[in-house]
Amino acid sequence: MMKHLPVLLLLTAAVPPQAFAAGCADKPGQVIFEDNFADGTGGWASDSQAAFSNGLKMHFGSQDTSWSYWNKTFDATTGDFCMEAVAPKAAGPNNTAVVGLAFLLSDADNKYVLQWGSDNTLSLWRDAQKHWSEVADYSKSVAAVQPGSPIIFEVNVGQNLITSSFNGTEVGKIRAQIPQSNLQFGIYTQVDKAVSDPGYDFEIKSYRVTAPQ
Repeated sequence: MMKHLPVLLLLTAAVPPQAFAAGCADKPGQVIFEDNFADGTGGWASDSQAAFSNGLKMHFGSQDTSWSYWNKTFDATTGDFCMEAVAPKAAGPNNTAVVGLAFLLSDADNKYVLQWGSDNTLSLWRDAQKHWSEVADYSKSVAAVQPGSPIIFEVNVGQNLITSSFNGTEVGKIRAQIPQSNLQFGIYTQVDKAVSDPGYDFEIKSYRVTAPQ
């Protein structure tokens, strides 16, 4: 179930660069936002299923199949968006688990997502008013990833161009109409079907956004 979460009016505390995955920490440009999820002060909404401590754990209960979770106190439409996560294992037999970086997000039902699935698929999707469409399939551009391994998503949004990278490798460019308004960024997680108790956890390690170069 998609979650439209309340605003949490908190500011991000400064975090030393070494606290972030090397893949995100070494990106050039003025930092707009960064968080290693050591605590809940990063501007993410308060939710009983989101736990902050040495990373973010997003817990799916027996009724949950998807979650759009975005930052409430920082905006960024263009720039470089980077997220480190832990590659999820399948949520069960024939039950793919998906984690992705969400951007150009106005609400839970309007966004782009660069996502990786436990079936070793990598793709760029657009969600427009709850209508999902696959923009690009990048699965053949990357090597297989073992569950539990670190994975790094990077999306550069420039003037009418979206450049996607995964684990340090550029996988594709797509021209797109980029809105002029201030949009948000966040995380998208999904399982094909709900998991019985005790549920299922996704883990996010860090997030960093830098200004356009």
